[in-house]
Amino acid sequence: MSKLSPDQWQVLSPQLDLALEMTGGERAAWLSSLQAKNPNLGYQIEILLREHRELSEKGFLETTALELPAGSGLEGQTLGVYTLVSQIGHGGMGTVWLAERNDGRFERRVAVKVLNFALLGKVGEERFKREGHILGRLRHSHIAELIDAGVSLSGQPYLVLEYIEGDHIDRYCDQNSLGVRARVRLFLDALHAVAQAHAHLIVHRDLKPSNILVRSDGQVKLLDFGIAKLLVGDGRAGESPLTLEGARAMTPEFAAPEQLKGEPVTTATDVYASGVLLFLLLTGQHPAGTGPRFPAGLVKALLEKDAPCPSDVVATPVGDPARITNAARRATTPDKLSRVLRGDLDTIVAKALKKNPQERYSSVKNLADDLLRYLRDEPISARPDTIAYRTEKFLRRHTRAIAAGLLVVAALLGTSLFAWFFPRRAEPLNTEGYVLFSCTYKAANLCVFGRPSADKSELVVAAFDPLTGPGKELVRIPLEAGSSADIGFDYWWQVSPDGSLIGIVKRHGPEIRLVPLHGGQTRTITVKGYSDLFDFNWAMDSRGMFVSTVGPDGPSLLRVDLNGTAQLLWHQSQPNYAWGYPSPDGRHLAIMRSSTDANVWVINNF
Repeated sequence: MSKLSPDQWQVLSPQLDLALEMTGGERAAWLSSLQAKNPNLGYQIEILLREHRELSEKGFLETTALELPAGSGLEGQTLGVYTLVSQIGHGGMGTVWLAERNDGRFERRVAVKVLNFALLGKVGEERFKREGHILGRLRHSHIAELIDAGVSLSGQPYLVLEYIEGDHIDRYCDQNSLGVRARVRLFLDALHAVAQAHAHLIVHRDLKPSNILVRSDGQVKLLDFGIAKLLVGDGRAGESPLTLEGARAMTPEFAAPEQLKGEPVTTATDVYASGVLLFLLLTGQHPAGTGPRFPAGLVKALLEKDAPCPSDVVATPVGDPARITNAARRATTPDKLSRVLRGDLDTIVAKALKKNPQERYSSVKNLADDLLRYLRDEPISARPDTIAYRTEKFLRRHTRAIAAGLLVVAALLGTSLFAWFFPRRAEPLNTEGYVLFSCTYKAANLCVFGRPSADKSELVVAAFDPLTGPGKELVRIPLEAGSSADIGFDYWWQVSPDGSLIGIVKRHGPEIRLVPLHGGQTRTITVKGYSDLFDFNWAMDSRGMFVSTVGPDGPSLLRVDLNGTAQLLWHQSQPNYAWGYPSPDGRHLAIMRSSTDANVWVINNF
């Protein structure tokens, strides 16, 4: 075959590497397809494959030009002021060793990267110098620091790097069962490091979980700029051969389509790899799927198929134990995980994984900015700027304020409706001193008002007539000395739906008093196993209550019968409160938390 120009080899090299990774049957089918699409390229690849086969048959590739030392051969050797202790990694450019400082000035463990003997030629040395030059330009809290560099007595170049004792970012997230928002926050640290490299005109080109470590304290560190590319040559000659030699240095699963096709690498290449990483962290699988991936099939999927939506990936197949385990690693359930990912995160991932670099985020910083907007419940740039979308985000950001406003509106509306449906009086009702108004659902025309007695020692409950206001005193309930009958402070009380009882609880205690409204003995029930009651709502049948508790391990919601037997309905290990509100028909229960979200359950399912 005639001599190839650098531009021709740039196109042929990735295709040849791909073909050599296939089995014979795969290669024949792939070559036939390539020749049908691009006859000239297919013909050149066929010639190169034939030449490779002939050299293999002659045993040319079996001869060894250089005997490589065993990996353990460097153990105990001294490089500068560092002694190599043990090998901790290896890659295409060299081996990485855990080393300790030996000059006695101070103790420090470092990682020493030693260039492979097989790369001691000009190209290998240039690439190694390139990595040191790149690291020397970068200073960031989330990038492994370059400490020193030198050449051993035997002529081997080495780099001395910050030693990171941590785990791959995906493993760290799974082992610590981090939720979606925690994963996004951790991933943002890595993006900030990549953005810092881009600010120095450096593309990493090999972003993957093993190159992003997380220490036990949650600190993220970006590693391995061994195949990174400078977007400018710094005025130095001879850049093209170095770039060409490293054109296929990548990890295919995290490579962008332009890398696989041998096209120019830009910052958009790192945006794509970041999208793959984000997809993996959110869903637990690669965009190409979880099945076995042969080289040809993987490349075909990456080049031709659009990535699925993360929310769809975690939602199917229903009932799969692996799906449940995967969601549990994200501290949730499959259905909830799918709902969390649907919308903004689906959109952000899809934009980062566009096949065309021009359609992706224009920079890693813009990708990070959209993820920050997601965390803040602000509109993201990747979604159409519609009124409905902005309204949804506004409601999410200001849920508590809006909920408080709605309560005020509801109170005003209730007052208006009450005044409308009941006959009007010439003068306003005298309700001075009364702090809680409550009506039953089933007993006809029974409403009550409650207020503290003059000496604050009792809660006075009186009947309420829509025409005449507070009337006949029904009961006086003794209070503990120094406490307040004011609603929202020391006590919570409520009349039962059938109008027969008042339940009253002193907050942060274990007891509920049941006081008959029409004569009879007051009973005190102790909720077994719970000593920190907060408030309650009666069940519609008046035979039990939905009781809120707080404790050191988080809030709980109980169903308590009139004998004090408690059934745990719901628990959350977060520092907030929870309330249970039954529907008027007694069939459903709304569980609302102080974190502003709520769920509605069918009561009979408990």
